Amino acid sequence: SGRGPFHLEVVLSADVGSASHKQHLSLPMCYVEDRDVLSTGRALRAKIATETGIDSRTMRLIIQGARRMPLFTTGVEEQPKDTPLSNGAVLAAWELEAPGVLVEVQKKQRGRNKPGNGWHAQRSRGRTYDMCIAGAIARETVFAKVDQYFVAVEDSSGLDIMFGLCKTLQKDAIVVCGSGFKGLEILRHLAMVHGWQFESDALRSNARIIFGSQTLFVVAEEDAPTCEPSTHYYCEPRRGLAGEQPVPIPETNDDGTCAVVDAALEEGKGRKGYPVGGKSGKGAALYSGTHGKGGKGTALDGLIGRTGGKGGKDGECQTAATKEKDELPVPAMISLPLQAATAGLIFVVDGHFLRETASISRAIWGLRTRPCGSIPVPMFHLVTDIRQVILETEEQLRTVNAAISPDGRANTTVELQDQPCVPLGAVLLAEEGSLPVLPEVTELPAVVKFKLRMPSLGLVTRLRDRYGCTISEIFCDVMTSLLKQGSLQC
Repeated sequence: SGRGPFHLEVVLSADVGSASHKQHLSLPMCYVEDRDVLSTGRALRAKIATETGIDSRTMRLIIQGARRMPLFTTGVEEQPKDTPLSNGAVLAAWELEAPGVLVEVQKKQRGRNKPGNGWHAQRSRGRTYDMCIAGAIARETVFAKVDQYFVAVEDSSGLDIMFGLCKTLQKDAIVVCGSGFKGLEILRHLAMVHGWQFESDALRSNARIIFGSQTLFVVAEEDAPTCEPSTHYYCEPRRGLAGEQPVPIPETNDDGTCAVVDAALEEGKGRKGYPVGGKSGKGAALYSGTHGKGGKGTALDGLIGRTGGKGGKDGECQTAATKEKDELPVPAMISLPLQAATAGLIFVVDGHFLRETASISRAIWGLRTRPCGSIPVPMFHLVTDIRQVILETEEQLRTVNAAISPDGRANTTVELQDQPCVPLGAVLLAEEGSLPVLPEVTELPAVVKFKLRMPSLGLVTRLRDRYGCTISEIFCDVMTSLLKQGSLQC
C-alpha cells in the first residue's frame, strides 16, 4: 500500500491499570503484518496488552484525531472524530500515522446504557409482570367486545345524549350508574322532569327508563353476598405398630366445642398460663399470652395475636387499629335483568364512583345474545364536571346551607349519607333564569347541582392505564350536532 511503519501514540486512562493518572506510550506499528495480512484492532489490543500487562478483554480503544482514508468513505471528506475501534476493524482505514493522532485505552464496562430491571419497573409503573399479564387477559377477553368512547358532558346529566343515541340507532341500552342507589333516585327525578316513564324493578339496584319504543336498563352496584369461608379438617387414621393403643378422639360438648379446651380455660383462670404469656394474664393456661400485664384475653386471642403490650387497654386499642387497617372493602356486584341481554349500547354514568371495575365487565358479559365474532358494542363513558346530590330531608338542607357561602361556593367538604361528597370550592349552579339558591323545605326532595373544577376521568384513566384500553374522546358539541342531524332525518 506504500504506507510504511510508524509509531502510534497510546494513552492509558486513569481507570485502566494501577496508576492514578494517565500514562503515555509509543508503539511501533505497521498496517501489514506477516504474510501480507492487514492489521486489525485485535492485533493492536494484543500489542498493548503485551506492553502494559493489562487484559485485552477489558480494553475499549478510541481513535482520536484520525481521518478515514478515501477508500473507506463515500466520497465526502470527513472531519476527524473520535471513533471506537472494534476487533475486526482494519487499521489501514484511518490515517494513524498523521501527527496528533492517538489511541485512548478506556476500561470496558459491560451492560452500560442497557435496559436493566429498573427500566422494566419504570415501564410498568411499579406493576409486576403478573399484573400486566392479568390486565392483558382482561382486555382481550372482556374489553375487546366493546368500542369505548368518553364524552365530557356540559351542563347536562347525560340523559339527553342517551335519549338521542338510543332514538337515532333504534337500540336499547344498559346504564351503569356508579353513584349507587341515590344515583338512581337522581335519574328518576330527572326522568320525571323530562316526562319519561320510570319503573323500579323488584331489586332495589335495578330500574328502567322508557321513552317511546326504547328502554334504558339502569343498574347500580350493591353489596355482594358474603361467602363465609369454611374449613374442613380430615385426619387420616394413623396405622400404629402392633400392640399400640389408638389415640383417643377429644370429646365434644353439645354445642360442638372441644371439651379439652373448655377444661383448659377453667383450669387456667387466675394462673400464669403458658410461659409465652404476660404476668397474671387471665385466660387459658394452654394458650394465654396475647396481652401483657393485667390483660384479659381469650384462648383464641392468645393463639392468634401476640402483639399486645403492657396493659389490656393498649393491647385492645392496637388490635382494633390493626383490624380497621387490614379490613377489606365490602365487595360489590350488579344484577342485570334478562331483558337487558338484547341491548345494543352501554352507558357508564359516574363511573369514577364504581367500587369494582368488574361491574363494567359484568355489563359487557350481560349481552349474551350476541354471537361470537360480532361487531363490538359501543360503550360511552359520560363524564361531567357537575356534581349532583339529592336533598330529601330538612337536616340535609341545613347541612348543605351551612357549608355554602353567600356567593354560592362551598367553604368545606359536604358529605351526605350514601351520596358523593361536594368538594371544597364547588360552585352552586342555578336553574335557567334564576339565581343560585338552595330549594325551600316545601320543595324537597330536590336535586342540587354543583360545578367542579374539572371533569372526573378516574375510571377512563384507570381503564387506559391498568388494562391498556383504547378510549377515544368525542367532543360534546360534535355529539350534540350529530344527534340533532339524526333526529331531523328520523
